[in-house]
Amino acid sequence: MSKRPNFDINAFITKKAKLDEKTSTAPQHSNAPNNIYLSTPVHPEQTLQIFLTQVRNAARKYNPAQTLPIFKPFCEVEARLGILKVPHSVPPRRVTSTGAKHVQGNLVKAFECSHQNPRCQMVSGVSRAHFSKWTASGLSELSPLAHALGVTSERGDLKQDLEEKEYVETVYSGYPNDRRVCYPGLHGSSHKSLVGKMESKEKLVTMDLTIPAANYDLRIALASETIVDPAVPNDPPPGWSVMRIKRRRSYTRRDRSIAWQIDVTEVTTTSRSTPTTTEVDFEIEVELQEKVLLQLINEENEENLKKMTHQLAQQLWWIMSQINPLVDALNVEETLRDHPDKYAVQLALAQCGALKKFIDARGTSRFESPIERPNDVPPAALSNIKFPGCMPVNFSRHNIDEIQRGANDAYYISEKTDGVRHFLVFTGKTAVLVDRAMKAKQPIPTKADQDPFSHIIDLIKPGTVFDGEVVMNRRGRIISNTNGESGYVRSQICCRSYYPTTSCAKELCQANRSGRIAVQCGRGTGYAMLP
Repeated sequence: MSKRPNFDINAFITKKAKLDEKTSTAPQHSNAPNNIYLSTPVHPEQTLQIFLTQVRNAARKYNPAQTLPIFKPFCEVEARLGILKVPHSVPPRRVTSTGAKHVQGNLVKAFECSHQNPRCQMVSGVSRAHFSKWTASGLSELSPLAHALGVTSERGDLKQDLEEKEYVETVYSGYPNDRRVCYPGLHGSSHKSLVGKMESKEKLVTMDLTIPAANYDLRIALASETIVDPAVPNDPPPGWSVMRIKRRRSYTRRDRSIAWQIDVTEVTTTSRSTPTTTEVDFEIEVELQEKVLLQLINEENEENLKKMTHQLAQQLWWIMSQINPLVDALNVEETLRDHPDKYAVQLALAQCGALKKFIDARGTSRFESPIERPNDVPPAALSNIKFPGCMPVNFSRHNIDEIQRGANDAYYISEKTDGVRHFLVFTGKTAVLVDRAMKAKQPIPTKADQDPFSHIIDLIKPGTVFDGEVVMNRRGRIISNTNGESGYVRSQICCRSYYPTTSCAKELCQANRSGRIAVQCGRGTGYAMLP
């Protein structure tokens, strides 16, 4: 097993869910859009929890044995990605345009469209490009697939935390009553006879969620599985119309702390009527593990059932948000507000003006910091300037070793992440973000009376100016501090440089108060805002 510090993925998912609940829940009674498929905005995790309760009740009602407890699974819960489309539309179109949707000013991550008339159609599967980007690396490197199962560190072997199973299956479908015949492996590829099984599936409960800010929508269903014939001979019975070869990889956590299994499948389809023509599709599905499903169905205590469905819903939405990330759901401006401290704003803008004045003088005058004289009102002229930032000078790969292994004051090299250019000015009592329009901003705090920079203000010398970028991290990446503690990154500052040039990165990396953390990034420090 991994020797990394213990990390409770479920506690982290719960923490992220609380932040999402504050930022993405739309009122149910809000003015609904004209699109009928956007008439029911929902909080995805709460809706999934309700659905899982319905799953448990439907499974108990359908139970072939008619007695409890159940020891042998007879059904499955499966969520799959695809596109929900308007039925009979020409050309076929998604039930909603792609892009973040707001209702009464609230960002809505999902809309339930299971009960609209006409019922939307699900076209399962993802593009080849997304399939490769999200899943192709398997356990060879850190990827959205690994993130989805709670692995966030590039150190060590992913196989210590995750388990991968490969499976090939040949399926003949088209029989009456939705029956199909399944053979293990590539049927017909060798002279060895294979024994298949004929099975029948019936959907018991289904829910559709359209996720406009993501590339794909979600359908989750409870389906019964019945073995009609456990020993079908090598030659499939007549009546089939389509043959599918499924090459599947399944992923789970070894410690089973996440109850869901991720299946990624390449499906090659051949029609019996046109055997020379094949189609290749790519599917991503998430299935509730059999043992957990049995626990869910057998659970009698209502309080335990509520806790269980709550955790399962959080885990499922976490997985989907990593594999099918939201696009343009948030931007930098949505996480910032006008800075409420007018005097601090005046000092911060004057500090920027003093820096520009000093730079323009080219060393012929002494730098005078307005923040070092807080009792003096700074001249208005210092605030009436253009943004004094300059563009960085690029360097080549061969410069990296020279920079990292230079003098004692060597640079720390990290990946450059594009964001929105800001100065971060520490005034003593607070810190102010200054954008290129010389507007003073502050990250929106989680509590109304809270200063989001309060935990690091005492660590930074008043007058310090960070030159960096505010970056939105929509993937929910986890950043760990020096103590192995972790948190969800909602936004962060990636710094190019800072004034003064004394290093304070070590102190900042150890600051982890009020649920926030500061991290080193580039020359200087980066600031990560946590829930």
